[in-house]
Amino acid sequence: MLDVFRYAQGASSVEVVLDGYPNYHHLMASPGLQAPKLMLERGINPSALVTAPEGRRRPVIGIRSSPWKAGQRSNPWHDEFDLDHGHVRYYGDHKPGTTGLPGATPGNRALLDAWNQHAATAADERSLAPPLLMFRSRTVRRGVVKGHVEFCGVAVIERLEYVVQRDTDSGRSFPNIVLDLAVLDLAESGDALDMR
Repeated sequence: MLDVFRYAQGASSVEVVLDGYPNYHHLMASPGLQAPKLMLERGINPSALVTAPEGRRRPVIGIRSSPWKAGQRSNPWHDEFDLDHGHVRYYGDHKPGTTGLPGATPGNRALLDAWNQHAATAADERSLAPPLLMFRSRTVRRGVVKGHVEFCGVAVIERLEYVVQRDTDSGRSFPNIVLDLAVLDLAESGDALDMR
């Protein structure tokens, strides 16, 4: 947790280190499998659905927050990371210009689907919930704000709310979702997450 990784869109998953930092794509690769990469090109990055013994499910959702963009047109929300207390407040990806309800974007739709599993009352349903892998964009060289991410942990959804936000540029309000996420303590597992 809190390690910084080199995230380069076209990077190979074979190289262990890129530009002096651990290669994100190498760490996320499935040894011996030709699986698609889990990209972090958006704020909410759902993996593809897979067919597992228990049926079709989504194995993981990658979450990337860009604090330096907070409040701008491309990122009108302000995510809050309180990792010392294991809490993240994360806004969905509905924007002022997005038409439809908050589930209209692929990212919000994936989180709403995941919420149904995270909030399930039956343990077997909750076990199908995709974990959220949390990352923050990091600046490692002055003036270069792209290409590095800090791993902030694995999270589950504690609460989901529908909210109305206001676009600071236009003054228009727009609907969105906001999630309260619990960052899991993986100390007992040696800080490892079994991606199976």
